[in-house]
Amino acid sequence: MSIAWSAFSWEAFATLTTGVVAVAAAWWVGYNQVKLQKRHTTLIENDLKIQLLEKRSACVNSMRDILYAWQRNSRLSEEEWRTFYRLSQDAVLLYPKQMNNKLDQAVDGVFRAKHYYSRSQIYRENGDQSLVKENLQKSFDEEDKLMKIMPELLTEMIEYSRVDFWK
Repeated sequence: MSIAWSAFSWEAFATLTTGVVAVAAAWWVGYNQVKLQKRHTTLIENDLKIQLLEKRSACVNSMRDILYAWQRNSRLSEEEWRTFYRLSQDAVLLYPKQMNNKLDQAVDGVFRAKHYYSRSQIYRENGDQSLVKENLQKSFDEEDKLMKIMPELLTEMIEYSRVDFWK
């Protein structure tokens, strides 16, 4: 079987060449579209990482302020406690479950320490010294737990927020 080159016309050559060029151009455009899409996706991912870092940084700064207030007074003011509570609510979307559980324990511990201390004051006003001592001891026990948990939490939040931790 041989090709009859004499039957091959310039019109056929032009049609074949136009088809090859069209396919090559379509492939080139598609290839560059895929490269552009990959770059765009990378930019979006980097933007999301920056936003995540900013939110985690805000949480770390709040936790740092709360820890310092706690270490100064072994108590949090009402506003500090509310900030701590909001932090625990925001952290649900930013940190892993185990860290959120620990944060919830700390928030609950601050609440319990404050609660027991307030109850001891009420019992003091009523003159019931045994209940004063009991509730003060419960408050102190909660404070002791928090003195361990809160610095650990800050360290974990910082480590988990580090950019070099990200894959």
